[in-house]
Amino acid sequence: ESRGDRLNRWAQWLGGMNREPLAFVAYELVRAHGPGGILTAHCYGQFEGVLLAWAARNGIEVRPVGVSTVRKSITGKGNANKDAAGAAIRARGFDPLSHDEADALAVLLWATGAT
Repeated sequence: ESRGDRLNRWAQWLGGMNREPLAFVAYELVRAHGPGGILTAHCYGQFEGVLLAWAARNGIEVRPVGVSTVRKSITGKGNANKDAAGAAIRARGFDPLSHDEADALAVLLWATGAT
């Protein structure tokens, strides 16, 4: 699958989100991609661009949040590691299956003001 195919599939998936009215879309705004992360940064930017264009076309508010901001909102420390963030999410009654799921829940809590 080409990168263009992946972006089109992402756009189609987003299009399916319009079945119910959405108040906003929140996501983790990643500013650093680690050593050698240039390709990752390009891919991230492309997917973010598709998301931003889709949200603009559909009048949906976008709430990006920096990693340290969301970590501080759930752990009290902006430099908390993934294990601490996961523990904070579990302490709120969630049972994330991965660090990625814990991060997504943390973003949701931040975006809804539930932290």
